[in-house]
Amino acid sequence: MRKFSPSLIVLGQQDDLLPRFQAIGIEPVMLRLTPGRWPLAEIGRFLAAVREIQPDILQGWMYHGNLAASFAAARLQPAPTVCWSVRDTPDAAHAHSLFTRLVIRFSGLYLARVATIFNVSARSAEYCARNLGWPAERTRAAAKRRGYRGCSSPTPTHAQACDADCVWQTTRR
Repeated sequence: MRKFSPSLIVLGQQDDLLPRFQAIGIEPVMLRLTPGRWPLAEIGRFLAAVREIQPDILQGWMYHGNLAASFAAARLQPAPTVCWSVRDTPDAAHAHSLFTRLVIRFSGLYLARVATIFNVSARSAEYCARNLGWPAERTRAAAKRRGYRGCSSPTPTHAQACDADCVWQTTRR
């Protein structure tokens, strides 16, 4: 039986969840990148952290993390499986900043390398397929079940850990 050993690299400066990760045995690598700018000077630190971990799977979290995971995987041998996670459902009331829109557009260069895209809802998955050109056949969306209490993470592993009743289903166009 193969042991599952999660690692976490935090790109940003927010560390309010740090104690919760430490409590379950995960010591996050905190890069503390400056928000709103391309982290050109920090790319080396990020790649060094990923190489040290030697992941089998790299899962990004939101658009910036998805781009970072894809960028790193393209530079590793052997290349790990890449998964993306999207937690929001864009609409007119939820506009992205110019920087985030650029990150989303640039991420499209890596779509062929992405094994699975986890979306927080079917609406989010449909939006990403229709407006961003993301492959619906590789997209999975969380669906609500009776007794659903909410899911703070669109990953199946975290959903089980927090005992949320998330069901992952394939989204089709």
